[in-house]
Amino acid sequence: MSLKNVVSKSLQYLRTGCVALVAFQFSLGGPLAVSLQAHDHDKDEVQTKTPIKHVIVLIGENRTFDHVFATYVPQSHDSVANLLSKRIIKSNGTPDINFGKAAQFQAVPPFKTDYFVSLDSNEKAPYQLLPQPTLNFAPVKTTLPPGTPQAILALVEPSLETADLNLLTTGAATEFTQTFVQPDPDTRVDNFDALPNGFLTILIPATRLTGYLRCGSSRIATSRTRQRATLRAA
Repeated sequence: MSLKNVVSKSLQYLRTGCVALVAFQFSLGGPLAVSLQAHDHDKDEVQTKTPIKHVIVLIGENRTFDHVFATYVPQSHDSVANLLSKRIIKSNGTPDINFGKAAQFQAVPPFKTDYFVSLDSNEKAPYQLLPQPTLNFAPVKTTLPPGTPQAILALVEPSLETADLNLLTTGAATEFTQTFVQPDPDTRVDNFDALPNGFLTILIPATRLTGYLRCGSSRIATSRTRQRATLRAA
């Protein structure tokens, strides 16, 4: 047999083999693809009381999930991982048996000289006491003064409920004349100079809050209700 015939026969066998392989894959892929589609379909068919199947919560900058949902208890059989479920705090905001898991840490020498996101256990140590919360340039006057007509407040923030519109006229550090000269401890915080290491919960009227509190390098953010506010070191 000539070389030309050998090459021709080889190419023919190769093409036949490729066709057979593709046909075999399709014969398996059909039922497999249907099975995968059915699996995805089953996930979409989870029975819910409403058409809503997924809820995505967006938390603003310098806030964490626990600033908003630290003591949230699901109203159904769902579960949530927060400070309450982890038994770091009790439902009234006081420490629970796992309070120590909320400890805050500080870097120890020799300090890193390059940019870093986190530290290894040998590069950090827990605070004995948390750094003092500071005013950190918090405004001393509200942007919208108390008494601003609700119609104007609704134009500024139309997504707020009517009962909450007055919150737009609160939030400044009105107890202070300035908030930029150091040192600037926020003396509104009880025991501001002797805070135990862990979360920090403060129950005070929401109208006395500012969202610009800082605790050294650890942020303190607010989770407000109409009656009270909860602050937690983050």
